[in-house]
Amino acid sequence: MIGVYFIVNKCNGKIYVGSSINIRNRFSVHKYYLRHKKHDNKFLQSDWDKYGEHSFEFNIVEESNSKEESTDRENYYIKLLNVCDKSIGYNIHENAESPLGYRFSEESKAKISERVSGEGNPFYGMEHKVESKQKWENQK
Repeated sequence: MIGVYFIVNKCNGKIYVGSSINIRNRFSVHKYYLRHKKHDNKFLQSDWDKYGEHSFEFNIVEESNSKEESTDRENYYIKLLNVCDKSIGYNIHENAESPLGYRFSEESKAKISERVSGEGNPFYGMEHKVESKQKWENQK
């Protein structure tokens, strides 16, 4: 089923608006990551951990005929419900499928930088095997 869905926190009323070409599968993916504490939306994950799975409803809002139509409708609901306001909802991006307008905090930027540079990088200090280097040279 193609369409728009909401994830609703029954305790505080906050909403996440999403769309998918396979809503049932998308619900399963959300639940899997939330249950394993690996969801990429830290706001949704935090409240899931705080209130518990039983406090959330997964609702299909409307069906669509195409991915494009469902994305348009998702954008409509994001704007209508103002779910990018953290006191109202969980959405991070103001436009479906677009990180446009999202700004990392200085703290987030520092954490990312630390993770990928110097000793924070899991490949720091490692070297390629001689065989690999020779293989690359032979490909030139």
